[in-house]
Amino acid sequence: MAQLAGTARRRDLDRLRRRRPAGFAELDPQPDGQVELAYFGLLRPFHGRGLGGHLLSVAAARAWDLADRWPGREATTRVWLHTCSLDGPAALPNYQSRGFRVYDTRVKTREVPHQPPAPGPAPADCSRPSPRPVERFTPASGSPRRCG
Repeated sequence: MAQLAGTARRRDLDRLRRRRPAGFAELDPQPDGQVELAYFGLLRPFHGRGLGGHLLSVAAARAWDLADRWPGREATTRVWLHTCSLDGPAALPNYQSRGFRVYDTRVKTREVPHQPPAPGPAPADCSRPSPRPVERFTPASGSPRRCG
């Protein structure tokens, strides 16, 4: 089994070398040594391959050693993130298995309106139906586009 997982990761790393991103993580340094993991995600084709845990581990490590790479930045004292029920089912267990713990829970209800797909050919990342609307940002416009 470990050999199969290693093969899958090597294949995914080969894709990354061809500049096909598998996911993203954005750190937001804040006062008092705090760092928020502001954005984190794995693109749909890479779900279920064990890459989300690795990406989260790397992002958290980069948050903890941020002061080593940023002259004048105080040492990191806390790394935190927000999650919600709209995140994938593996999100919370992934965070918890990497040492994150639930700090606060809030219940907030909002209706997510259905938007039919736009006319014309669908972008490659939106070609499969999604169980819920997902916002993606396109580099060209910087504006959200609903897929699903």
